[in-house]
Amino acid sequence: MIPVADLRKWLKAPKADDDILEWLERGAVAFIERHTGRYFGEPEEATVMLNGSGRSVLWLPDAPSKIEEVKITGATILVGDTVQALGPDDYTLSGRQLISRREAWPRGERNITVRYTRGYAEGEAPSDIEQAVLGLVSFRYRGRGSEGVSSRKVGDLAITFTAADMAAVPGLAETLAAWRSAYMG
Repeated sequence: MIPVADLRKWLKAPKADDDILEWLERGAVAFIERHTGRYFGEPEEATVMLNGSGRSVLWLPDAPSKIEEVKITGATILVGDTVQALGPDDYTLSGRQLISRREAWPRGERNITVRYTRGYAEGEAPSDIEQAVLGLVSFRYRGRGSEGVSSRKVGDLAITFTAADMAAVPGLAETLAAWRSAYMG
């Protein structure tokens, strides 16, 4: 999310610490993803199966950059277990909302499959999330383990960001709450 050269510059860290900074950045992004239920990594394809609501709007867990495919499965659309693929004229995308241009998404359990591209190219992540990552990395880099790290393995290194880290980084809890997915309750 944040290039290691930018982290190094911000923290005035030596190049010799690049591996540590990269590792801390990955841990911070993972922490933020766990606490928001959202994906903030590099662009990747994701597939989700959603319950048809009988309404015109479905909520995706992430804001897609591109919808690859939408399929409706089951007898609610066609007879039998056949699959109907929808085209871009059948829906519109607004943030995380997939809005049917038909009457409504058919009711059913896991009857709508959406394949989409999610994530952010370098430098395109939301600025408040980048600031949250930078705050976590800064806190851990400057503390270097003195704050009671519990273990998470990344290669040969281990770290876990904790709820205590949220209190130590100004604005972090509010940022995470604002981005928290509806899927997390």
